[in-house]
Amino acid sequence: GNLTIADKNDLFRKSLVNFTVILTNSVYHSPHKNEILEAVRQFSDFSPSNDPYNEHDYGAFNVRGKSYFWKIDYYDAE
Repeated sequence: GNLTIADKNDLFRKSLVNFTVILTNSVYHSPHKNEILEAVRQFSDFSPSNDPYNEHDYGAFNVRGKSYFWKIDYYDAE
């Protein structure tokens, strides 16, 4: 069937494979990197206030008292 943008974003976010994942230096070098990435995979707190277009392309969460944000963007390969 036809997948919505939200479906595609959820599939990518839950697996974090088959696409380029870019991390900030603070996440890349964090001793809690795996925990942070798992929080992205498990994120499900979508609502009209943080996901007005129902695309599941952004989220914010806390890990060990620090705030983190994730965002999915699409770029033309050329």
